[in-house]
Amino acid sequence: MLCQGPVKLSEALVVVYLQRKYTSFASRPDQSLIGSSLYGRFGSALAVLGDLDMDGYQDVAVGAPWSGDSGQGQVFIYLGNSNGLSATPFQVIDSPLPSSRTAFGFTLRGRADIDGNGYPDLLVGAWAADRAFVYRSQAVIRSRVSLTLLPDFLNPDVKLCHQGNTPVSCFVIQMCVYVSGHRIPQETALGVELQLDQMKQPMARRTLLLSTNQLQDTMKLVVQREVGMTCVNQTAYLRSEEEVQDKLSPIFITVNVSLLNATQHALLHGQTHAAAQSAGTRIGHCRGSNRFQTSRSLPANHADRVSVMPVLIVISRRTPQH
Repeated sequence: MLCQGPVKLSEALVVVYLQRKYTSFASRPDQSLIGSSLYGRFGSALAVLGDLDMDGYQDVAVGAPWSGDSGQGQVFIYLGNSNGLSATPFQVIDSPLPSSRTAFGFTLRGRADIDGNGYPDLLVGAWAADRAFVYRSQAVIRSRVSLTLLPDFLNPDVKLCHQGNTPVSCFVIQMCVYVSGHRIPQETALGVELQLDQMKQPMARRTLLLSTNQLQDTMKLVVQREVGMTCVNQTAYLRSEEEVQDKLSPIFITVNVSLLNATQHALLHGQTHAAAQSAGTRIGHCRGSNRFQTSRSLPANHADRVSVMPVLIVISRRTPQH
């Protein structure tokens, strides 16, 4: 249950009461959402949107008709989760009107799939301007990225590849992208950016791509909806011992994916970055072992090396025809 909180006129508050199993609502709210603008009238309008990102939880829009730098009005989108709503808005929709004090966000209506794409849309009223706006939700493509270095152990003395006429020690970088979602496009076109030895300055990097002799590469991948995944391999090699000063620190390899313009009316949500690192790199002769040890993809909860992009439900706007 959503309620507008009894606060001072200058303040803005929406409180959330969660109904527990077999019980009624508690006397105290489970959550409070606070507006960001003084006298913005945050919470003047509330609308349950439905499940925008198809994660099983209901999402909510909160109107603040006088909010914004010039009081033009704003609408705040909060995504639902097992604990209620996100503490901060995942999207803020600003008024499209050039003038201020048009009360954009004074009225809200959700839950209706106006364009029939399987996702709920949003109607926003601006009564002072005698206007209403339709915002269409876009399909949410859930993504996951994996990055694996093969083989698990690489001996710098074993040189199975050639850079020109020079034998080099090489390894394979396997990148896989997985997509899923409700009524997503037949094809998902993705841009992929691969970076080698990411933590080093360009001149100090210790590994290069075998095909281009470069530190990075960009490519396009297309994932078919029925298949749900695609993989691509790149071969990299270790520079010679004479060219490398740092022979001990790990080598970080990263991959980033993004949605290309060819995939329209959709958004990418989930993991769009992945990283792998060597575990105790040894280039050249060392005591005991002379092998280059690599790890598999880092766990998704390793905040320093794998970042998860927050979803932004970008809602395209349509102005009513006159």
